[in-house]
Amino acid sequence: MIIKCATYDIETTTQPVQGKKRKYDPSPYNKKNFLLSFGVQTFDVVWDEKAKQIINTKAFDTFTTQATTEAFNNIKGRLDQSELVIGHFIKFDLLWSKSCGLVLTNKPTYDTGIAEFVLARGQRVDLDLDSVAKRYGLPGKEDTVSGMIKSGVSPSEIVWELLEPYLEIDLDRTTNVFLEQIKRNNLDLQQLAHM
Repeated sequence: MIIKCATYDIETTTQPVQGKKRKYDPSPYNKKNFLLSFGVQTFDVVWDEKAKQIINTKAFDTFTTQATTEAFNNIKGRLDQSELVIGHFIKFDLLWSKSCGLVLTNKPTYDTGIAEFVLARGQRVDLDLDSVAKRYGLPGKEDTVSGMIKSGVSPSEIVWELLEPYLEIDLDRTTNVFLEQIKRNNLDLQQLAHM
């Protein structure tokens, strides 16, 4: 059985917040923020229904683009063709997508961040994508853009030539974290995709 999957991520602007624990607000409710870019990595998982395990993955296709109406339609088409949408703390991406008119409520979603929290079984572990990826033996974040964002640079101030590879790396790591979570924890992908 082949299960069509799509890993989804977005990048947005951020606004400084005074006197709060969080120093920057990336929320779509802040009228000064806007969507910068979309990214989708589509792939097929060959699933053994009897053994309940991944046999193979194929057809990795990564599409990243700056936010435009044409890009929005391309992303929507790619997500519509998938059976399962994957993201790391995907609530943020889904909220932004909804604010732009892309509603994915009819698609099952898998959140690698929430899954990691559940799989940790009450242990205190870091749940950011970088930490989760490293626990699975995957490479960490791209240092240049990560450092810029951590130091307070809004992604809107980062040139596309740097932001695009950052988005591609996040998509790739989220996909690989997802596949490792399925394999290492004997999760039933068929059930997840058809909830």
